[in-house]
Amino acid sequence: MAVKLSDLETPCFVLDINRVEQNAKRMRDTCERLKLTLRPHTKTHKTLGAALLQTGGSKRCITVSTLVEAEFYASHGFDDILLAYPITDNKISRCLNLVKELENFHVFVSGPAGLSTLKAHEADLPPAKVWSIVIEVDAGYGRSRFK
Repeated sequence: MAVKLSDLETPCFVLDINRVEQNAKRMRDTCERLKLTLRPHTKTHKTLGAALLQTGGSKRCITVSTLVEAEFYASHGFDDILLAYPITDNKISRCLNLVKELENFHVFVSGPAGLSTLKAHEADLPPAKVWSIVIEVDAGYGRSRFK
């Protein structure tokens, strides 16, 4: 049944699936050709289907903005997740659970406080696991404490 865009209740999630599939494949192919790891962000769509398209079904190497998103994708078999939001002490226990559960869980650090938080909980990591850290470096916009 065809529906006109003007008849849809908003807000709603609408996309051209053929275009999305083509764009996702082009990005995967480009990164493969250049020998780069693609780590698509899921914050716009927040859907399992789109994340599967972005990863070509591999369920690996995604980026999320919240722990709720990380836990959602982990519960659906994704096993390499980057939390691209600065870590704080009140999030550590949930991060530790993800470190235990996933093959790879990476945390984002934008300043010394984040590093201190991780260091303070280093002993809580499971055996043979370490914090996998991505450090944001300021590129002139004042978004990071690391310059």
